[in-house]
Amino acid sequence: MRILVAEDDRSSRLLLTAMLDGLGCQVDLAENGREAVEAVRLMRYDLVMMDLHMPGLGGAEAASAIRALSGRRAAIPIVVLTGDPFEDTVERCLAAGVNEVIAKPIAEAKLQAVIAKWTKAGLARVGSSRQDDQPRSHGRELAARLGATVFQEIAAHFLEDAPRYLAELERAAASAAMDDVAFHAHRLAGAAKTFGLGELAERGRTILDACHDRADAKARDLVAGTRGILDHALAQLSEECRDIQAPAVGARGKGGSPQ
Repeated sequence: MRILVAEDDRSSRLLLTAMLDGLGCQVDLAENGREAVEAVRLMRYDLVMMDLHMPGLGGAEAASAIRALSGRRAAIPIVVLTGDPFEDTVERCLAAGVNEVIAKPIAEAKLQAVIAKWTKAGLARVGSSRQDDQPRSHGRELAARLGATVFQEIAAHFLEDAPRYLAELERAAASAAMDDVAFHAHRLAGAAKTFGLGELAERGRTILDACHDRADAKARDLVAGTRGILDHALAQLSEECRDIQAPAVGARGKGGSPQ
C-alpha cells in the first residue's frame, strides 16, 4: 500500500512515516501542498494524508487542486490532519474535497481505522496494533513503540525547530499579522502534542482559539508569555532524551523497540 504524506514539520513528518512504515505501508513524502499535488499527478497512491496548515499551499487548497486533476487521480482518498478541528475548518476541508479531517496527534489504532476506511486494501497488509486509541505522545511511549533511535531523531528535530517556530510566532504577533500568528501557533502546538508537552501544546491551542475568535490583543498577550513555557518544555524533552538509551546502529527492529 502506497501512501503520500504531506507535512511541513519535520518531527511530525518523521513520526507519521515511522508509524506507517511499522504498519507495512510504503510512504512517499511532500513538505507542502504544491509538492503533494505534483506527486499525485505523477504517481499512483492508495491514500493521501496532509497537514492542514502548510506554507504556500495548505491541505484544503491542495485537496481542491487534486480534485481538479484528470482521471482516477482526482478521486484519490484524502485525509487532512490538523491540531485545530474547528467546525468551520472541517466544513472548509470537506467542501474542498477532503474525505475526512482527523485531529492531531493521531493514535496508531485510529491510523489503522483510517486506512481501512478509505482504501480498498484496508488492513489486509498492515500489522496489528494495541486496541486503545490513546495518542502515544509521551517520550518513553514513543521510544517503546518506534525504537530509541527514531525517537531521538524526532526529538532532535523538535528541539532544533521549536525555538524557530516561537521566533516566527513572536515576529508575526509584533507585526499584528494574525493569520501568520495562527499558522505558527498551530505548528508549535501540533509539534508539542507529539511529545506530550501539554502546557506548550495548550498555549499554542489557546493562541489559535484567540485568533479564531478575532481576539487579536489577547492572542498577542498570550504569545508574549510563551517563551518561558517553551523553555520548560525543551528542558523536559531534553531530560527524557538523556534518560532514553539509544541502541547501537542496526540493533533496532523495524518500527519497534530495541532488540
